[in-house]
Amino acid sequence: MIFTQCLHPLECAFIMGTERFSEYEGYGKTFTFKGNFDDNTLINRIGRMGTDILAIDASLCFPPTDIKYYEQYTSDRIQRELDKLYVGTKKNIYSELENDAFVATGNWGCGAFHGNMELKALLQVIAISVSGKNIYYCAFNEMDFAVQLGSLIKALKKKHINTDTLYNFIESYNSDIISKVTLESPPNITLFNYILEKLNSIQ
Repeated sequence: MIFTQCLHPLECAFIMGTERFSEYEGYGKTFTFKGNFDDNTLINRIGRMGTDILAIDASLCFPPTDIKYYEQYTSDRIQRELDKLYVGTKKNIYSELENDAFVATGNWGCGAFHGNMELKALLQVIAISVSGKNIYYCAFNEMDFAVQLGSLIKALKKKHINTDTLYNFIESYNSDIISKVTLESPPNITLFNYILEKLNSIQ
């Protein structure tokens, strides 16, 4: 964004009362205008549209070809992302969005920032859940990933897994799998599949 200063680790930026004017398709380089849009979002009690845009910066990770790519699984890097996500989605005095509101998000911190999609998705699930909001995940063209995420969330709910336990699963994945990774020996199991194995072991 060109209209805000550099954000510190516990800062985010809000654009409140936003109105949508355009239909569109695509993302990034494929983003194109597809016509006018009539935004019928309800007006809130202070007379503005009941939509907020949240800007939070993810950590820049190394590309997958670099062994430092796996640093994003360490406790301090995970905590940084969770703090940033929670600061952005928790209840605050400036936003009209209450508990149970929906946060529309997607592959945050992936793409140019090289974040791992499975890790970043689960961190968003944890932080948004703790903030008392619902998550509306837009996977764009990553349809296989969307199906896998949906299946994992259903499995977590079926086993009544809370956010603390999900966080511990991620920590265990780092210690059991990621800590043993080299460039010649990548992870032998994905984070999603590792967690599914943990769930299957729960009676």
